[in-house]
Amino acid sequence: MEEKNFFEKSVQFLREVVNEGKKVTWPDWKQMLIATGAVLVFIFLSAGYLALVDYIISLILKIFM
Repeated sequence: MEEKNFFEKSVQFLREVVNEGKKVTWPDWKQMLIATGAVLVFIFLSAGYLALVDYIISLILKIFM
């Protein structure tokens, strides 16, 4: 009995997922390019910052070790 209930709940869940997916508004090409560019800029800035911090910490450790 529980397996049937589980199966029915699973089917209902998948139907709801499909219905919610139809409500999604996807970005157009220009919005996607702008968002992707912003993410890439943030990634490169973060990588640069972390590289700089790593370099400074390594210099400090070389002085004291």
